Amino acid sequence: MKFFWGLVVLVFILSCSAIIQADKESAENIKLNGKALHLIFSHNINGETHPCGCRNFPLGGLPQVAGFLAELNKDTSSSVFYVDSGDTLFPSNIIPQSTRATQIFIAQKLAHALDDLGLKFLTPGDQDFAAGVDFLKDLLKTVKFKLLISNLQNETLLPHQKYALLTHQNFTLFLAGLVDPQILRPEYARYFTQSNLAVQNILTDVKKMGFNASNPTHRLVILSHSGMDADKVLANLYPEIHWIIGAHTQDFTQNPIEENKTQIVQVLSRNHQMGKISFSLDTIVPKDHFEIVEMREDWGKKINPNPWFSFLDAHKEQLQKIQLKEQLGLEASHHGAPYPKVSSCLQCHKAQSDFWQRTNHSVAFATLTKNKEEHNTKCIGCHSLGLNEARGFSKTTDVISPHSTNYWSDYNQISNEFSSVRSLNPDQNKVVFQKFENLNKKHQIKNNFTSVQCLNCHDLSVNHPENSLRAQKTVRRQLIQDKCLSCHTPDQSPEWYNKDQVNIEHFAKMYKKISCPRL
Repeated sequence: MKFFWGLVVLVFILSCSAIIQADKESAENIKLNGKALHLIFSHNINGETHPCGCRNFPLGGLPQVAGFLAELNKDTSSSVFYVDSGDTLFPSNIIPQSTRATQIFIAQKLAHALDDLGLKFLTPGDQDFAAGVDFLKDLLKTVKFKLLISNLQNETLLPHQKYALLTHQNFTLFLAGLVDPQILRPEYARYFTQSNLAVQNILTDVKKMGFNASNPTHRLVILSHSGMDADKVLANLYPEIHWIIGAHTQDFTQNPIEENKTQIVQVLSRNHQMGKISFSLDTIVPKDHFEIVEMREDWGKKINPNPWFSFLDAHKEQLQKIQLKEQLGLEASHHGAPYPKVSSCLQCHKAQSDFWQRTNHSVAFATLTKNKEEHNTKCIGCHSLGLNEARGFSKTTDVISPHSTNYWSDYNQISNEFSSVRSLNPDQNKVVFQKFENLNKKHQIKNNFTSVQCLNCHDLSVNHPENSLRAQKTVRRQLIQDKCLSCHTPDQSPEWYNKDQVNIEHFAKMYKKISCPRL
């Protein structure tokens, strides 16, 4: 009998050991060095490798991220660990067929770039599944970073790491990744455990690995692609979580949002900012510190020469070829008479046209050509008239018609005369516009939709001027404000906003600045 019970106990011990060993195998154990750990994070990069060139003070871009990380890594007394909480590779969770080749190319290039920059783990978001699971599988074969997912029911769906342990003497950071199935497309959602149950499982697993929430040298950090509201719910249900690095909703937490005992953080999208959570490793009780670092242009100068600038030059050249090929493959979709050329407005509205020619709007398309973005459909709509409208154009190659390679050669020669559209004063602006306008005559351009024209702001009846539209002043102001804000978004024109609300005083100032003289 004693032998029997001894055997039972032995089997029980071996079974427990097997469970613990299995748990350890599901976690990657990473040894830290130095006096501090800097946990760097990003999310909602949305497939962006560089700023578009529209902002007054550009943020983001791979050269800037490289400079920031290089500066951190200069301090050999600290460990730097870079993670991302998703919506990284694509701008949305569905890829239009018309831009599929472009978006796949960008996603691949971005993934390899982040890999070279030292990304360790990515917890995917709904947008990262836009090209399908097979795409992700193939991509993961070409990079060193891993997917960190702790709630994947089908373990074979994607190669991934379930947990990571970052250790230094007595300090241990338990890192988990949570993907909320409620925000995924149905074909993927069924493979993931619901968030509430998933966190229960995470806590069970990490406790088997030695996690003790009351131990001052332990930290449980979850990369959560769930959204702020869902993260707050989890934080209140499970106070054992120390930090939630969120994503998806693109909330901006200048300071951590504390729910119960949990700190929740997010940064702005497109790598405009990087988050940094620092843990002191040389104290008996580690201290946590959070800050947001803006990826300003100066960071790119921290490396000299910075190889990421030449990377972007080559990237843009390749991208332009792919975009142009895609655009040439599209069918044009014009219906009815096209919008009249801007010159037809100038004939009658001389004071207004003179004012407009002196604004940056009149030569806004040059911003795209100077940044090699003239075939980028995410940009061209705000730098032209009538994209995807019946009276406008649908193919970027039809922004002028007939298409003329010589026209663009002359156009680029003129735009190379100045550093940027914003650098032009009103008199210079008018001179540049007149040069562009002369190209229409030289190359016999019938339709020209480039730049922000009169009809970007004003409505026009088909039989104008016989039947003119004149809305009431307050109505007209609201209509124009809506049009302004469709391009001057919080992302592109943050100075126009107080948090997510329009700064009324600033808008009034800009409205007055761009308003043409009254008739």
